[in-house]
Amino acid sequence: MSEHNGGTRHETVVIIDETLHEENRQLSKSHPTGADIVQAAQKEPIDGFFVLYTPENGGLRELRQSDEIDLQHTKVQRFYVIPGDRLFRFQIDGVEYEWPISPLSGSLLYHVANLDAGKVALWTQGHATDREISPDDASVDLAGAGVEHFVSKVRKPKDPTIFINDTAHIVHQPHLSGAQIRALGGIESDYQLFLEQPGDDLPISNDKSVKIEDGQRFYSLPPATFGL
Repeated sequence: MSEHNGGTRHETVVIIDETLHEENRQLSKSHPTGADIVQAAQKEPIDGFFVLYTPENGGLRELRQSDEIDLQHTKVQRFYVIPGDRLFRFQIDGVEYEWPISPLSGSLLYHVANLDAGKVALWTQGHATDREISPDDASVDLAGAGVEHFVSKVRKPKDPTIFINDTAHIVHQPHLSGAQIRALGGIESDYQLFLEQPGDDLPISNDKSVKIEDGQRFYSLPPATFGL
């Protein structure tokens, strides 16, 4: 983002540290070097930090201390400024990344690849026994021989859990009839079945089809209390 102040053009960039904390900083140059970015981040010594950015083809690439980047042409506004003395290279879905800290967390891998952990899972690739990388993994090692490879896989939709008279039931079908819900909950045939919802709860007849959603709550009432 560019701003004019008293005739001087300033470029606003986002600086991200190793904890993924973000801060906006202003630069007086539209073609800053890596060293300029570290100075803007107020990090010292300058040669103790790497500057990384996302190029047009994705991933993370180093902006070396003496190299310039055209902020207006590339549209790059976000820079990681990370301490380290060497870069570790890895790939996610065939895209190249560089990072100066190993081991790193699973959550950081999902972050740099812009992956939603609720929808996709990261797996190691090329090992004798590949494993899923959880966002909760505290230590993913990048320091082994060669380039570490990861691949994302779409997660299977989670089977919803419904509650019938406060008892949890995992349901594998997208729809259930009232009769099926009654049978699942062991509800007697003369009891009335209801689905909790805002406002008035919904009576469910045996032949009514219900779209199942996670967290739905059903309950039954004996005929003596129905309508009271």
